[in-house]
Order: sequence, then structure tokens, then C-alpha cells
Amino acid sequence: ISKKRPMYKKIIRIKICFENEVFFQALRTVSIPENCTVEFLEANDQGTCDVYFLNIEQISLANSLHQCHTVNSHEILVTKPQDIISESFWNYISDRWLMEKDLHGIKLRFKTLLQEFSLRHDCVLQHKYMEAIIDNSDALIWVKDKIGKHIDVNQSFCKAVGKTREQIRGRGHYYIWDLDYSEYQKGEYVCLETEETVMNSGKSGIFDETVKTKQGMRRLRTTKAPLKDEFGGVVGTVGIATDVTDILNLSSEIQMVIEQMPFGIVLYDEKGMIRNSNQKFRELTARSDGKVGTEKNINDIKNRLYSDGWQDVITTNAHHEMVKNYGGNKQWFSVNESELKDVFGKSLGYLLTFQDVTIDRIRTKTFEKQAMTDALTGIGNRWFFYYKVQQIRENGLSEGLIFMDLNKFKQLNDDYGHDAGDQALKDIAEILKQIFKGPNFVFSRYGGDEFVIYLKGLKLNDLDNFLSQLSTTIKTEFEHKPINGLNASLGAVFSASGDHHLDLLINAADGCMYEAKKNEIDTQTLVLS
Repeated sequence: ISKKRPMYKKIIRIKICFENEVFFQALRTVSIPENCTVEFLEANDQGTCDVYFLNIEQISLANSLHQCHTVNSHEILVTKPQDIISESFWNYISDRWLMEKDLHGIKLRFKTLLQEFSLRHDCVLQHKYMEAIIDNSDALIWVKDKIGKHIDVNQSFCKAVGKTREQIRGRGHYYIWDLDYSEYQKGEYVCLETEETVMNSGKSGIFDETVKTKQGMRRLRTTKAPLKDEFGGVVGTVGIATDVTDILNLSSEIQMVIEQMPFGIVLYDEKGMIRNSNQKFRELTARSDGKVGTEKNINDIKNRLYSDGWQDVITTNAHHEMVKNYGGNKQWFSVNESELKDVFGKSLGYLLTFQDVTIDRIRTKTFEKQAMTDALTGIGNRWFFYYKVQQIRENGLSEGLIFMDLNKFKQLNDDYGHDAGDQALKDIAEILKQIFKGPNFVFSRYGGDEFVIYLKGLKLNDLDNFLSQLSTTIKTEFEHKPINGLNASLGAVFSASGDHHLDLLINAADGCMYEAKKNEIDTQTLVLS
């Protein structure tokens, strides 16, 4: 079974105008090309045929057939070798076949004739395929020979120049586009150079060309390729052009729009080459000396920004933020990247926006700081404590935690008022600031008159020393204050491994603090295994 399945077959209609069964059977034994079907008509059938077989007795019929049939029909005279044909008769027939004894030559010539029909049929089909393809394109498509004559064009091309295919075929540029021949000779607006470039290089190319038409000057984005013969020689060119005049005009309008945007905008292709940008973008990404950069690729701009001290701070799939450091100040930018696609989902490039969000970020950081700061003492609150401890903890590193509760604090409030109690809390906060300095300590007001302190990377005796220093300092601080004897109960927990949950450390230290308060001692420490 053949893998080649023609779209439709050529029906070859054949009429043998004389009686000869041997001749008829000889033709029927010849193999028929796969893309053809042979249909033999009766001698009295009046329908038109592709091939007429005549003998010497139908000489008068040959003339009438020649007059009424198309140039594609074949009138073949089948004669004996000794038959004499007048010279004028040759004007009415396509060929003469000799009737030999075994008809081997007849069958061979018939096979060749069928192959000719098959090739012609394939050629017609290929031409129809090409016409159907190019006529369904909005682009202007044409085929030219080496000297610039148009071999074929599509309907979009015909519409653009206002001429039919028949008027265009075989004609040159100046006639088709209604130019004066003098303009054509100058080569202006006729794209002669690009034709030569493609033919000389033997390679395809993409060109932006200006063409003069009845509708005025038009801008074409043209893809041209060399047309080669079976030996690889260039015999002409094929061109596909899109009228981008309106697109370029639209681009100008888009440029006007993006220039009005209060944030930076840049458009670039899949290779990172910048296609468009607004003044705001150029200002925001200016060099450190204040001059506008000359980079043509978005990646080169990003690399320069990083070398100038910019940093990525938040990153998601399509959005991230960058911080620009300058003169000890910071400026935050929200950076959004979106892929641009056409209606078929094909990528057209990317849109990147730079928006200054410094005010929003400062406001956010202010809110975050306020949310984690104790309003009375100015130190961190419980939420701050959890947040900061989780940031500095390290598995396998020793740590300690102190839970502190003030003694006689309620009496202070009752006897001297809440102002005195507030001042006492502020004094405690200052003491914590003096004792626990450095990145390995976190302390905060846990609630009411309770405070917590986290200590990282210390030994057990270091923890004992801090407990003693804190207890002594508090006693000394309040020795001459309104309520003599205000002090604190301290509970502490120590872990050499640093792999316990933070809540476990807090609860353990809290339990030790209550033991110390109940037993009326200053400190109580628990060592975890």
C-alpha cells in the first residue's frame, strides 16, 4: 500500500477513434500513475477528451478535433510505418505513433504520456496549494526573478497595488507601484538594494523598507529569501511584507502615553534588547554620576544597578522590590515584570515597571516598629521578642532565657500612683539596655511588670553572672526611690544544645521565677539536658 495519498486524482479521458481490440488491450496493460485515473470512452461518445487516438482513415477528423479542442488535448495518429502523411496534416496532430507487431513501443509511449499527465497534475496541484496558502495571508507575498520581474503574487499584494494577478505577472516594480521610471532608476523607495543583498548572500534577511504608493509613503517590515533552482543557483527572490506604518504610528502614540506615566516603564524582547522606555525609567536607572545610561540590554542595566549598590529585597514570580542606597539614604522600588503575548499566545516581549514606593515602605516599617514596640518603655514587646529571637537562634548553640517579675510593684502603684509605677518600668528598661548590649541579646517587656531576656552562645556560669548583675543593679537602682526595697524575682533556664522550642524555654523560666518568688530568693535556674 502506497504511503502517498493524493488529495484527488486526475481523470484522463481517452478515446480510440478506430476499431482495434489489440491496440485497446495493449493500452489497458500499462500501469497508471497513482494520482491519475484513466477512463476510456466509446467511439461514439461526444464528450471532450484529453487524448484522441486516430488512424490514417481519420485524417479529416483530425482537423475538426484540432479546431474545437483546447491546447491541452492530444491528437495522436497511429499508423503503419509505410503510411504516408501529407505535410499539412502535421499541423493537426500532436504526435505520430507507429503500430509495430508487438506494440511494445506503443505501450512505452503511452506510459510516458500518462507520466506527463501525472507530472502536469502535480504541478497544477502544487500551484493551487501555494495560491491557497499565500492568498489566506494578510501579508504581501511575491515571487520575483533575478531581474526583478514578478512571477507571482498573492491577493493581499493585488489589493495593495490595485491590480490583478494577470496585470502584475511579468511586470517590474515601477509599473506595479505606479512610479515614474526615473524614480525607479534612482532606486529610491523600490527596495533594490535588499533584493541584491539576498541574492548575493544566498541567505534570508529581515528589512525595514519605505515604499511609495498611491496612498503615500508606507513602511514595510519585509522578510526576503533567495529562490534557488535544483542545483542551488539563485534564480530570484521570495518576499513577505507586513505594512507596519500604522503600527509605527501607534508606537508613537504609545510612547506619548508611557511618557505621561509617573513610574518607569521599559519594553524589551526575549533577548533582553530594549525596544522602548520612558524618561522616568531613564531617570530612575541613571548612573551613579547622574548621567543617563547608554545600555541597550535590560540585563546590562540590572548589572550596573547592582554594582551601584542596588539590592533585591523581596522576590516573587513576577514581582520584586529593589532598594537603592545613596548618600546614607534608601529608596524603595516596586519592580513588576509581565510577558506580552499576541492573540495566538506567542511571546512579543516583556514589560517592566519601576515604581517608587519609598513612602509606603517607610510608613510600613513605622507601623511594624510601632506594632512591636512597648509604648511606655520604648523597648520591644512580646511580639518583638518572638520575632527577634527566632531570627538569631542557632541550632547546636547554647542559650539561656531569664524571666523577671517585679516585687512590690502593685504596692508602688497603690501607694504612689501609676505615674510612679510607669517610671519604675522605664527604669527597668534602661537597666536592661545597659546590661544586655550586643547582637546576642534580646529583651522585651513581656506584659505588666514582667520582662524576658534571651542570651545566645553563653556558658552556665555566664548566665549566673548576668542574673547576679541584674538582681544587684535593680536593688541598687531602687534603694532610694519612693518605695524602698523594690526588687525582682528572676527565673532562668539554660540549654547547651539550643534545640528546645522557645515556648518551652519561656515556660520553664517562668516556673523558676515563681519558685524564686515563693521561696523569697532572688534567682532560680534550671539546666535542661
